[in-house]
Amino acid sequence: MAWPCVGMTEIAASLTLTTDYVYRGYTKTQKDPAVQIGVEYVHEFDILSDTSFFVGFWGSNIAFPDIKIGGVTVAKSPANLEMTPYIGFSQRLDDDWYTDVTYVRYIFNEDIFGLDPDYNEVYVSLHYQDFLSVSVASSFNYGVGEDGLTYEAQGRYPWPYGIETSTTLGFNNGQKAIGEDYFYWNVGVTKALGNFSFDLRYHDGNANRLFGNNTSTVNEVVFSISATYGQ
Repeated sequence: MAWPCVGMTEIAASLTLTTDYVYRGYTKTQKDPAVQIGVEYVHEFDILSDTSFFVGFWGSNIAFPDIKIGGVTVAKSPANLEMTPYIGFSQRLDDDWYTDVTYVRYIFNEDIFGLDPDYNEVYVSLHYQDFLSVSVASSFNYGVGEDGLTYEAQGRYPWPYGIETSTTLGFNNGQKAIGEDYFYWNVGVTKALGNFSFDLRYHDGNANRLFGNNTSTVNEVVFSISATYGQ
């Protein structure tokens, strides 16, 4: 049966190779490389021309350390795969501003630090053209089973020859969930070349006792290569 108000649809996919999977300032691969895949379906109805609905999936390999006390392992982290299905909508407010709301489920194939690490997150973002984005993310049953909030601002500026510079500043209010409230930031440059992009980025932050002193924010340069389809 034909849907009476079908409009534009789009499918996009991506494959990324990166020297480290850095998430909100800390490494999820113990500073080892990661392979990441993503696919997204976007649909825009004719009767809601300023509203888009989307659903997608993203995944990556991960590696967290075991917890040891006095050389004795007290909690293991066998998980090596993260899967994040998500769904949401984007609403254009005018020619310059738009907002989106996304629900994400983080799923891991094994325990991390001896705990079930799966959790849910809802985040709301506000964007000004392609230059500025601010977002608030609310995480539920995160870390040791607590809730947390993350605030983030991103800035991007395009240059000639497919070059873009960008930066992110974030604050993770997650002391109850992961052991510390902390700031994190990054700055980098991206070069687009056809369906490929090359990103060189410096990450830093001020946390040093996340997850019971087992993970800290990184202080490193990360290089990534991405291939995209449908964007």
